[in-house]
Amino acid sequence: MFGATKIWSRSHRRVNINQRRYAVVSALAASAVPSLDLARGHRIESVPEISLVLSDSVESITSSAIKILKQVGELMRIRRKPRIRLGSVLGRGRCATGVKSLGRAI
Repeated sequence: MFGATKIWSRSHRRVNINQRRYAVVSALAASAVPSLDLARGHRIESVPEISLVLSDSVESITSSAIKILKQVGELMRIRRKPRIRLGSVLGRGRCATGVKSLGRAI
């Protein structure tokens, strides 16, 4: 076959709502543990508290939010990682060359 994605392959699996909520709460609780943040690659020496809380006015204007994230140094860390390769490479399992770097939960 040409290598097209099969129509019967499930690209998205349904997860219960309570289980999704539990996963989000667990991720937010884990972000307050310094050892987990350091293992993830975050530099937290310059941050006064581990749970850095920003006001809602930051997210109202995208340019100001980007400026604040640049001051924290989070955007440069994300851009240093290699990009994920696009195309049919992902379907064939050769996507390990590019590991996507995720930022903090804001």
